[in-house]
Amino acid sequence: MKLNLGCGNNILSGWDNHDMDVDLTKPIPYADISVQKIFAEHVIEHLTSAEMMNFFSECYRILQPGGILRVVFPDIEQTHERTTEEYVKFARTYIPDSLKNLPMVHWHALSRCHGHKQMLTKGLIIHSLSGFPFSCISPAQLYLFNGEPVDGHHNAIGKAYHELESVAVEAIK
Repeated sequence: MKLNLGCGNNILSGWDNHDMDVDLTKPIPYADISVQKIFAEHVIEHLTSAEMMNFFSECYRILQPGGILRVVFPDIEQTHERTTEEYVKFARTYIPDSLKNLPMVHWHALSRCHGHKQMLTKGLIIHSLSGFPFSCISPAQLYLFNGEPVDGHHNAIGKAYHELESVAVEAIK
């Protein structure tokens, strides 16, 4: 059993794909230790910090021993470090006119637009996941989940911007 949670238009063959039909702020409707892989791409930033921790707890509950949780999210530190003028222009297209001329407009776009409820970093996610007894938590390569292509966010914003802002972290139960 492989779950793709918060999938949007990124429907993966051979996966149970869920978007708005599964409320990630509530218990995930799968039995304990029933899932081998969970993929959540650009979804945890749409949860509050408390909701995200509950989501991680639910993922741990339903993962089988050796199962893997993979989260991909915009990392605000990485985005700031890698920001280009082209990315700033891109970010301006997503924010209200009243914010378009603020300094660090890309921060405002990531924190105030797209329904985001929090700004995340790789360190914060690794630290948050370390509150659960995962055997291994580590940064992961974009696009591949155990050699299987999964990431789809680049289809929405382009590969260059996806790589500029996105980080993957995996946790093994």
